[in-house]
Amino acid sequence: VSATVMGSSIGCIGLQTQKLMELPGMPELILDMTRALLRGLYLYEAGADKFVCKPGEVCTAGAKILNTTQDFADVTVRFTVQKDNRPVFIAEKRVLAMPRTYTECTHPVQFGEAGGYTVRTELFANDALLDTVTQEVFAHVYRPGASKDFVRVQGRDFVLDKKQWNLFGISYWPLYFPSYDREEYWMGWLDKSNYDPIEVEKDLVRLEQMGMNCLFTRLDGNIFGRSIEQLKDFMLRLERHHMRLSLSYANATNPLHYSPDAFRALMEQAELYKNPTLFGHDISWETGHQFFMENYLPQWQDGWERWICERYGSVENAERSWGIPVDRDAAGAVITPPKRELEFDGPWRVKICAFRRYMDDFLSRVWNDAVRDMRSVDPDHIIGYRMGCFYKDTGPALTATNKHTDYSSLEGYSFMEDENGRYASQCLTKVSQLLTGGKPVVWVEYGNNLIGSSGNSAWSALMWERETLTPPAHRYHDQLRYYEQFFRMFRACDIAGSVPWWYAGGFRRVECSYCGLVSPDGTLRPAARAYEALGKEWLLPERKHKTPTRIISYDPDLHAAGWGKFYLGSGPIDRNENSWAAAEGRTIPGVPEYGIGVHACRSAEEDGVEIAFTTPGFGTTSANTPLLAVGNVPYCGNEPMKYLDGEFNTVALIQSDGSLVPVKNGAKIRGAESAIGLRAEAGNLREATWLAGSQTGDVVLQIRCKKRIIAELPMQKDTPYLADAVFEAQNIVFPPDEPLQLRLSAKDRCEFGEIWTFELTR
Repeated sequence: VSATVMGSSIGCIGLQTQKLMELPGMPELILDMTRALLRGLYLYEAGADKFVCKPGEVCTAGAKILNTTQDFADVTVRFTVQKDNRPVFIAEKRVLAMPRTYTECTHPVQFGEAGGYTVRTELFANDALLDTVTQEVFAHVYRPGASKDFVRVQGRDFVLDKKQWNLFGISYWPLYFPSYDREEYWMGWLDKSNYDPIEVEKDLVRLEQMGMNCLFTRLDGNIFGRSIEQLKDFMLRLERHHMRLSLSYANATNPLHYSPDAFRALMEQAELYKNPTLFGHDISWETGHQFFMENYLPQWQDGWERWICERYGSVENAERSWGIPVDRDAAGAVITPPKRELEFDGPWRVKICAFRRYMDDFLSRVWNDAVRDMRSVDPDHIIGYRMGCFYKDTGPALTATNKHTDYSSLEGYSFMEDENGRYASQCLTKVSQLLTGGKPVVWVEYGNNLIGSSGNSAWSALMWERETLTPPAHRYHDQLRYYEQFFRMFRACDIAGSVPWWYAGGFRRVECSYCGLVSPDGTLRPAARAYEALGKEWLLPERKHKTPTRIISYDPDLHAAGWGKFYLGSGPIDRNENSWAAAEGRTIPGVPEYGIGVHACRSAEEDGVEIAFTTPGFGTTSANTPLLAVGNVPYCGNEPMKYLDGEFNTVALIQSDGSLVPVKNGAKIRGAESAIGLRAEAGNLREATWLAGSQTGDVVLQIRCKKRIIAELPMQKDTPYLADAVFEAQNIVFPPDEPLQLRLSAKDRCEFGEIWTFELTR
């Protein structure tokens, strides 16, 4: 009904063979289809406006009638509601269907007691039935889950009802969805024009048979009225099939662009509060690796200069510590370092170590603010985010946000399809287990593109069989080998969960990829069979964790590339680049030089021992950690400490009546005369444990005014890596109308961490 296709109709037969007329019954079928095309009257959409409603709720049934002819048509729409195959409601409406457009009609309909209903919408003309749409509707009583019903994190494990719960899942989009055109695809598969509950139900039956206990998916689009009802239906179906959902609404929950109002609206409208079918929030999508890309680096330069002045005291102090000047543009403004310095060693190493620390502090602050707000709204569901690929440079995703997420979500497409690639992914897993403080590690994306490299430029190198409209047969074996490479790594690293990319087979047009484990006809590919066996034999059963017997220590400040140097060395060639080159009949010379972490994993396997990684900072405390600044230079009183760093979670004034008044960083607060004390909570972001007490090296919170210490607040207990400390004191005399500053201090040794400023006014 658009201007370009007005009056047109098309019918499709989903068979690859072109000898249609030789199939039994095909002439009659084509004739029947032709009559339907010529009549030009159809139900374009029909059914109830909700998939899930409350018992007794009055909903709206409707029909969108498409008339492709040039004539007005007198038609009848019949709505029938059935329960247990018995009609409980019937209504008819006469409608004048307008030519060459859509005509809509609606009718109120009430659902009774809890249970499943069928809404049948029929279109009649001249007493002849032309079209039918059938829909399931659930009258459902929402019951909040008890505490034991939610997945929690305990040490290295996910726990459900006090038992180890290993995550065996897959990234889910319906089997029918990959080849949607770009405009429809990015409306999201949960959009009401794309959601097909009958096909989704078939998928869930298949996934339950495979043993899946969790699916990961994403809510695209920003019109809740077009997707929330489908999401509620999907979650009810998941509950019936004993699976849980990790949901990403990254449009609102990405901490860099967090929208608290949108998050609250989603939780309320989708009834996600205390819903145990929701496993957790996947708050950001492939965020992390791109922070150090050329086009992203300029975005961080304003914060970079502020951080330098806060943590070093001045740009001049920083330059003395680095031994080289800060980077500046032609006008003399401070700018971020060039990307090449983040990948290769040189005289800039100390400066780059400082820049990496800045990015860690900046992103931790952003994640802290967003995640704390999410947890205040929803304390029952765990939080993670998929970090993106780790190729050439780990970026800050591996190091910056671990305090604020419940588990680590690794993603890998760029590991070579060989033993070195397996050891590289094993090394990355072990590093993540270290830097998260032992939280669960899940590989939330990995897989093999059966048709070569993805992206717009991949069309010229497409691996495709035009006769069968499938990837070449050998690519299914390549997919299996790549999955088996990951499975070996999973066992070696004792991971807590796996979520490959993805369930849906078929040609994904938006990025020229074909990654699904299940063929478009529902057949499990060899890699899917192997994954099913892995889940049932190893991933799902409870198991004891391995104890490492070989510990390898590494100092990421030894190299500008940080942890990237540890596992990538000089940087292996991307496996996608190899596949691309092979498709184009060329080779890439040279043997990748992997890092010492990869060689350590290989040696440990050859020697039959369990391996783990550490840094020189673990095992130290605020009293004995080396007095080194970032980049391994001496601490002289004006530099960020290497193994000590802190970040404020909350700061509040204690009033004379005992109430707390929150204090934001940089705030001016009236009523100085009623403030008698201060309470602050701060997180330990680095390896050294903070000691509580009043001895040399014990951590206190200093309140300063014009560099004069007006109070020192003690810490309530020792605070290890990624834990939180509480500082509190009363009977403090706050000077009014003077800038005040909070700073963490290891007594008589060093200052460290974020600086929090505020001012009390009369």
